[in-house]
Amino acid sequence: MTGLRGRASIAGGALIIAAGLALFPVATATLRAAAATTPTQGVDVSSLQHPTTTSTIDWAQVAAAGNAFTAVKASEGNYYTNPWFAGDATHPQSDVKDATAQSLYVIPYAFANPFDSTPTGNGTAVQQADRAAGVITSANAPANLMLPLALDMEPDPYAATEGTNQCYGLSPTAMVAWINAFITEANAKLNLNASRPLIIYTTAGWWNTCTGSSTAFSSHPLWLASYGVSNPALPAGWNNYTFWQYTDNGTVSGISGPSDLDYLGPVLQVSPAGKPIAPVQLHTLTSVNGQSVSYPTVTGLPPGLAMSSSGQITGTPAAADAGHQYSVTVTPSAGSVPATLNFNWHVAGPIAVHSPGSPTTTAGTPLVLRITASDPDTGYTPSFTASGLPSGLTMSSGGVVTGWPWKPGSFTVTVAASDAFGGTGTTSFTWTIKAAGNSGTTGIIREVGGSGKCLNDPAGATANGTLPNMWTCDGKSFQKWTVVQDGTIRVAGKCLDMAGTGSATTTAVRLWTCNSGDPAQQWQAGSYGQLVNPSSAKCLFISGSSAANGSKPVVQACANATGYHWNRPAAPVFSAEPGRCLAASGTAAGSAVELVTCANVATQHWVAASDGSFKLSTSCLTENGKTAGSLLSIASCSGASSTKWTVVSAGQIATELKSAESSLCVSVPSTSTASGTRLVIGPCAATPAATWHVE
Repeated sequence: MTGLRGRASIAGGALIIAAGLALFPVATATLRAAAATTPTQGVDVSSLQHPTTTSTIDWAQVAAAGNAFTAVKASEGNYYTNPWFAGDATHPQSDVKDATAQSLYVIPYAFANPFDSTPTGNGTAVQQADRAAGVITSANAPANLMLPLALDMEPDPYAATEGTNQCYGLSPTAMVAWINAFITEANAKLNLNASRPLIIYTTAGWWNTCTGSSTAFSSHPLWLASYGVSNPALPAGWNNYTFWQYTDNGTVSGISGPSDLDYLGPVLQVSPAGKPIAPVQLHTLTSVNGQSVSYPTVTGLPPGLAMSSSGQITGTPAAADAGHQYSVTVTPSAGSVPATLNFNWHVAGPIAVHSPGSPTTTAGTPLVLRITASDPDTGYTPSFTASGLPSGLTMSSGGVVTGWPWKPGSFTVTVAASDAFGGTGTTSFTWTIKAAGNSGTTGIIREVGGSGKCLNDPAGATANGTLPNMWTCDGKSFQKWTVVQDGTIRVAGKCLDMAGTGSATTTAVRLWTCNSGDPAQQWQAGSYGQLVNPSSAKCLFISGSSAANGSKPVVQACANATGYHWNRPAAPVFSAEPGRCLAASGTAAGSAVELVTCANVATQHWVAASDGSFKLSTSCLTENGKTAGSLLSIASCSGASSTKWTVVSAGQIATELKSAESSLCVSVPSTSTASGTRLVIGPCAATPAATWHVE
């Protein structure tokens, strides 16, 4: 049996619900072990723990192993009764009677199947509640040891065959209505009420998705399923769990094979210092069963917290005790089961996130900034998130901000840190991105493969709206365009601008006042000498193989064809590692390709050529292998696939250089970013190690 719970269907077959677990994961960090405590232990069973009609459970051994309660499946939908619940002629054991004979408390549970809830389908909510109530009544078990019915709400185990989603095909509103109907009927048939309410079994992920994070059932004890964690996430509506199913693969003396294991909660509380806690209500098995229980004694509570006689813990953990782990023992009134409650309480200290000040950087300049924090919870490493970062920047969970900021402005950034102990902290600061200056690589932009004419500013015009044209290359200032680090292409102090949104075919290009960060004015080197506007993913194009002087280029869908190929001046290729550029160690064939300190030298001047090569003078960038980690060098431009590269957009500024042969990208090895580092091919993941800006 695999899946979230050990359930059995009509014929005792396994209900495979691993898919539901995959669709609704709950990732919660595991904390360090705290001081030893002894939570109240339980186990839950179904017909799966009886693989044959002669397989019985030794409930005396189960009780002797320290278990105080068990859950036993009663029914599923309106079509299945667990024969081992009450036993019959062919199933020679009543799990309920034999468990209560060992003084174990029993939680009867009904596996809900809300799909096709009609009298001719799986049964309405009322019919399913009636079946569960009938099964429970038939067992004739001692009332003082029979806990309220639990409604088992989890992913649809039959979704693959029923054609539903994991919510049984119901909307959140319909699911809440179905649960309400079941509870109303169960209350009437089993005399459940506010002092002895029905229990709800679920997972946080399923509940929040399938009920729309309903908080309508918070008065019901929660039986939470969550595996592999020490501090499970809670579904909406509950401050705590009453029972926690913490594994579906446990071993219990007296039961053959794996079993689901449970605790009576709480097992662990995690609270930030200096903040009021949500009230924590303690329960014993006797109180869950509706008996009045008082809680006169508690030891080990964190300073700042107190417990009422009704077992509710409130208060604000003292900040002075940040980072401490407490072992709490509560003694309820005489006759309660269990006689003591033991659990851990972690008080997390506030994390001090260190502000980097008020950074000021320039659009188009790559950036690496590390945010640090001081965490008083010794042994825990904080994880970071950020909001409000300048466009083009991201932050890793380790607090490293990287990327290519491209939009000037003033940004209010908030960085939050948290650790697995529950500690949190934030800092906010202002980040200014300046517009780029009017400098960069300057030269002609010549169409290749057609007329061979140059992009031209007619008569050196500077008026907004001037339409550039094609003209015989003459090297005059009207044809000298400057490629700036923010992605703009400029002439006479104006920027090459895409009219409108650029979504229409043959969108005009014009000259306009430079507005650094305007997507209509941003251009990237593309494959085969293309000039690409990254926002529209369209290319600069001139129609006709022999365009006459005065012909006007436009922007339209990119293609590797005549009219899309442009030759620009050899220029630096900037790495996402600040201050580093793509370079060759020399000019001879076989020279290594390296990451070096940027300088205006010939060994750093590259051209994205129209034939798909990436040229350094008369040599081409070449991969020396087809596997990740293979080194790069320059070699003769033979036309081999190892010398062909596509230029892939990785944002408004950044691109990746992807090999036509291996489909891997030019990358900086993770081991070093020092000048002189040999470059390799690696995964094309748009990470800083594999992104570049080609001027």
